[in-house]
Amino acid sequence: MGRSRSIIVFAKTREVYNFMINGSKQPKIIVQYFSTKWTDEDFFNIKTSELSKQRTIYNYIKRVKDTFLNFENEVESEKGRQLARLDDLYANNIRIQDFKAAKDVIKEINQMLGFNAPDKIQHSGDIVIGDPFKQIRENAEINDKAETSD
Repeated sequence: MGRSRSIIVFAKTREVYNFMINGSKQPKIIVQYFSTKWTDEDFFNIKTSELSKQRTIYNYIKRVKDTFLNFENEVESEKGRQLARLDDLYANNIRIQDFKAAKDVIKEINQMLGFNAPDKIQHSGDIVIGDPFKQIRENAEINDKAETSD
């Protein structure tokens, strides 16, 4: 697959993905929408059969499901939707050159993905400084003394 072909495939996959996030996930509606839209945009030739259009769009839907969406786990699916919305917001902020808002969107994405370090480290229990195996050796010595005295 040539470079320009892969760019087109990525762009169309992303377009279907955005529609599935913001619109409908029902394949019939997706096929109907993109069949009309891509014919109007000359992605499909006017002579292309409806069956061929459907097959192509179903391939894009499959590519979106395999690449972006995880339908088995609703939490992950919702996280994917939120990330896509934030990605669109980031792109719009960059386009209008609102870099402060774009930076805030990046911070939100990082927080959602867990890239940030915890704000406060909570310690529970005693902090052992020095030899971490000292307590284990002491317990072993106590057990040895107890066994020898029996």
